[in-house]
Amino acid sequence: MNRKSILVGLVLASFAISGCAPSTVGQDPGPEISKPASSAAASQAQPAMPSYQALLQKNGVRPAEIRSFIDGNLQGAAPAEAAAMILGLEEVQQRELPALEQAFSAEAVQKQLQAVRRPGSGLSGAGADLQALLRQAQDDGYKIETAEGMYFPVIDYTLYQSYQPFVTADIAAYIGIMSAEAEQPPAKDAALVIGWDELLRRAAAQEAFLGRYGHSVRQDAVQQLYSRYVTFAFYGANNTPLFGYENQILDVEAKRDYQAASASGGNSRLLTAIGDFLAVAAKNGGRLTAEVDEFRKAATADLLASPASSR
Repeated sequence: MNRKSILVGLVLASFAISGCAPSTVGQDPGPEISKPASSAAASQAQPAMPSYQALLQKNGVRPAEIRSFIDGNLQGAAPAEAAAMILGLEEVQQRELPALEQAFSAEAVQKQLQAVRRPGSGLSGAGADLQALLRQAQDDGYKIETAEGMYFPVIDYTLYQSYQPFVTADIAAYIGIMSAEAEQPPAKDAALVIGWDELLRRAAAQEAFLGRYGHSVRQDAVQQLYSRYVTFAFYGANNTPLFGYENQILDVEAKRDYQAASASGGNSRLLTAIGDFLAVAAKNGGRLTAEVDEFRKAATADLLASPASSR
């Protein structure tokens, strides 16, 4: 197998990644990158930062160039400086993502990707243009996901895990949260693809982040993610409802996982609300009644209005 095929294979191997990443949310609070600071202004006159800022301002700079710079300069950086570098990389990846998405959305690219993903097809369907596109995506720190029959790039936050020991506590925790999303998105094709227990575990980690790092520059990003998870927790997804569409009964596995999580939830407001929700559901025979529905609406609104843990 030649080098191009190996590179394409590495990218294609990321299509089916599953599992969850280790999170640093449970660590003691430490320094954080606070609002309204941005990655462009978080460091003052540190040795590597002038060169780094110049690189960020370079016309047409690729995430691959930034990754290479970080890898060569992270070791001696202070935590705030390292965090600023990492956030700068993320910002450039987010900026470049729409153009890469457009490139992948081309009909010819989608057909080739579908061909190379067929069982037994190998990489014979990957032409030179597709190989170059996949190689660019990999070098720039993206992975390829699929949903509803379409392939598209996303930021591969698992690549950030090697940066966790060098950055501030809030950004280390943020990387842990986003790595779990990169390894296994919670839902695809309007269905949950992680267990109810994993759903609550991630939501509780997000809640803890918001409680500990309220001034973090990545608070808003985690808040958006948390809002999605709270909705999943009380409603499920269209193709994975918390209560059956026909019998209106609480999902058996969800009930089991929710009971276990709420029993060991400590002072998490989310898990306390889940426990109260189970009690109301039990009072109504485990069915989705008007009382149960009203409770979950109120609980969702309350949690999203004030998501911070009670710590």
